[in-house]
Amino acid sequence: PESGQTIAAFLRTKMNIPWSQAKTLVESGQVRINGQKITDPATRIKIGKIIQIGASRPTAIPKAKPKPA
Repeated sequence: PESGQTIAAFLRTKMNIPWSQAKTLVESGQVRINGQKITDPATRIKIGKIIQIGASRPTAIPKAKPKPA
């Protein structure tokens, strides 16, 4: 994912779910970023943060790989 992507967009892409479901997951308090509950689907995420959905295991956003020269 790109740094600055919204949490809803990240969830939609990673989980292959509709926007409405991604938004509901966030607004219902089922998503945490680095342990902090997020309820705004427009929250921007950054590379290196840990995202947890419900009681699932945390998922780290991998750091960007250097682009070949």
